Amino acid sequence: MNLKSFWLLLILLFCCFTTVASAQVVRVGVYENKPLVFKGEGGSYQGLCIDVLHEIAQRENWQLEFVPGTWPESLQRLGDAKIDLQVAIAWSKKRERSFSFSDEPLFINWGALYVQPDSDIESIVDLAERKVAVLKGDIHYQVLVGLLAQFKTEPLLVEVTGYGDVFEKIASREVDAGLVNRLYGSLNDRRYAVERTSMILNPIEVRYAAPLGSTMLLAKIDQHLKKMKKDHDSVYYQSMNRWMGGSTEGQWQLPVWLSWFLLIGGLLILFLLLVNALLNRKVIARTVQLRQANDDLLESRERFALAIEGTGLGLWDWNVITNELVWNDYVLKMLGYEPTDMEHTYENWEKLVHPQDLLGVLDLIKAHLKGESPIYEAEYRMKSKDAGWLWILDRGRVLQHAEDGQPERFVGTHLDITERKAAEGERLKFEAQMQHTQKLESLGVLAGGIAHDFNNILTAILGNADLARMEISSLSPAVPRIEAINKAALRAAGLAQQMLAYSGRGKFISEDIEINELVEEMGHLLAVALSKKVVLRYHLTENLPLIDADAAQVRQVVMNLITNAAEAIGERSGVVTVTTGLIDCSEPYLQGTFTYDDLESGLYVFIEVADTGCGMDEETKSKLFDPFFTTKFTGRGLGMAAVLGIVRGHKGAIKVYSEEGKGSTFKVLIPALERSASKMNHRFKELDNSWQGCGTVLLVDDEETIRALGKEMLNLLGFAVVTAADGRQALEVFKANKSDIVAVVLDLTMPHMDGVETYRELRQIDKDVRVVVASGYSENDISEQFAGKGLAGVIQKPFQLAELRKKLKTALMASQ
Repeated sequence: MNLKSFWLLLILLFCCFTTVASAQVVRVGVYENKPLVFKGEGGSYQGLCIDVLHEIAQRENWQLEFVPGTWPESLQRLGDAKIDLQVAIAWSKKRERSFSFSDEPLFINWGALYVQPDSDIESIVDLAERKVAVLKGDIHYQVLVGLLAQFKTEPLLVEVTGYGDVFEKIASREVDAGLVNRLYGSLNDRRYAVERTSMILNPIEVRYAAPLGSTMLLAKIDQHLKKMKKDHDSVYYQSMNRWMGGSTEGQWQLPVWLSWFLLIGGLLILFLLLVNALLNRKVIARTVQLRQANDDLLESRERFALAIEGTGLGLWDWNVITNELVWNDYVLKMLGYEPTDMEHTYENWEKLVHPQDLLGVLDLIKAHLKGESPIYEAEYRMKSKDAGWLWILDRGRVLQHAEDGQPERFVGTHLDITERKAAEGERLKFEAQMQHTQKLESLGVLAGGIAHDFNNILTAILGNADLARMEISSLSPAVPRIEAINKAALRAAGLAQQMLAYSGRGKFISEDIEINELVEEMGHLLAVALSKKVVLRYHLTENLPLIDADAAQVRQVVMNLITNAAEAIGERSGVVTVTTGLIDCSEPYLQGTFTYDDLESGLYVFIEVADTGCGMDEETKSKLFDPFFTTKFTGRGLGMAAVLGIVRGHKGAIKVYSEEGKGSTFKVLIPALERSASKMNHRFKELDNSWQGCGTVLLVDDEETIRALGKEMLNLLGFAVVTAADGRQALEVFKANKSDIVAVVLDLTMPHMDGVETYRELRQIDKDVRVVVASGYSENDISEQFAGKGLAGVIQKPFQLAELRKKLKTALMASQ
């Protein structure tokens, strides 16, 4: 080595030591919070916060001096200015009054609640009187305390000095639950016997902090961190992928000892060549890392999408300032739309919300944006692609504010709660029905008790009045007064009988009654009792089954209904129509009646009284059968109450239809009896019993009475019967029972699809189907209409059992 080279080496060494000597020492507070900051296997501190800080320190010529401790110790040192920087600290308005923070956030994190694997804790309120481990001084701890106060829940909070201690206490069952930040939990929960719940809270920004008023270091950090975020090849994104994307390979850095060796050796040329080679290698390594990072990112996105889909939640992100709204595809999928069906805009969201719900939802959103509510939550309906309405539970909160403090980013979730709403509706309907039933039972017991005691008193009054009448002379001036007492007591006894009828415990004398005969017998009496302006019309269905009832009580029901109908018409001209018939009642139909109480489905004879009077509002309908409720000036309010009791005593039901200004209809249902043999022989004595059918007959007619009566007649002929109310329903029933159906009795005039079109469709399904058309038109007209089309027969309405037997026998024998 010559003299020139020696002096060159000395100059290089001097420059190097001068540079090292002038480096600024920065004391950095660290604690265990993997993956943001933690102590690695080699004893050095690692993590996202440390990697970024190392890069900035290298550029700013800082010498980092790490000061380890627990989280509470780190906060205390920062407040006492015993450290220059604190890494991995969550920003909050409260902490901003004690420390200085970097403007640029490093990461967004939130709190997560963990429990034991077999725990039954599912919500905040389940934490009551449970032990919950929390990190002392943790910002999530502070928010949890606030939530517990809101829900008035008081658990036992156990403070620890590290997140690891939280997991250890849960795994050892020293506590029931524990609170950690989301990142630490995701990377460490597999090492412990713990389970994460669906409860998350307090989204926060992770930043760097310095003692209050110290902003020089933070300004440098903000400057470099902003540049790193714009460069996707920077240390920031490499460290992000390394610690949060699953990679375990760190960024390769030039060893410090090698730099010193090259400087001390003075081999400047070799140093430059080595640096060039290292740079080339670094480019290659970064290219490989970038490809791996892209693959990891795609895999992470897929995992995230699967996790979100598994929770059944749709996500939305609304920029309040620019009015840009972004949904994930699951929101549209929930409503039945494809991602390409609709643009993600705020205006389209408003169009999907039910008009009746929109104003209320907007008020809740405005309240949250103004800071009047900590969390936005609303339930409303959204329109699906099939034009139906889905109930949505919408939750969210403002996560980011602009520089002027105004809300900027509003983020939340959608959850489909349609099934839950339907279940709640059924529950409320059932509760209302039970309350109504209990109300009727309670009033019935009360009315029966009053009537019973009242009758006891009236017995004494009437008895003593009779004795007094016998003991005095017929010429005594007291005789008229005793007779007046007797008449008043008898009227009171009639009132008591009505109360007993309402209670369902009146005196019934049951017998087999033909309802048409009873109504016809009352015709002259009713005509005299009604106003001349009221026209009384009858529509009585013939050949109805008998009912087991008390004739006097049924007459009272008919009289009360017709009298009320006439009074509803008042002084105007109007019509009261009395209709009888037979109806096959299903259980859902009976549930809509006033006296539904486990009535059995089946055939019921009905008496229907309809008027063209003033009608009733919903409030009047709800009190219609209450004792002593009346809309009349002189009424006692027991007429309809007695009707209810009589019908209930006969195990029947009442269905009421009414509309203000259009009139009312009362339909009384009483169980039909099977016709006795003597009665049937009397009505159908002309029948030939030598032929009985077999198999199933499809009976199609839009009249309920004809379907019910026809079903009974076909059963007497030995057939099983299925029915349909129109042509469309007939086709569905025929397809479902094609192999069993031997014949079809088809009405000609029906809604939706008439008999001609229905017959044509039936023949397309089965060209050999045997169809008998039933109609009120003449047989010749029908035969001409179906000429040459293979019709099995025609039966003209009204028909009797013998005619039906004859037509079906002819139709079925011809097919054999």
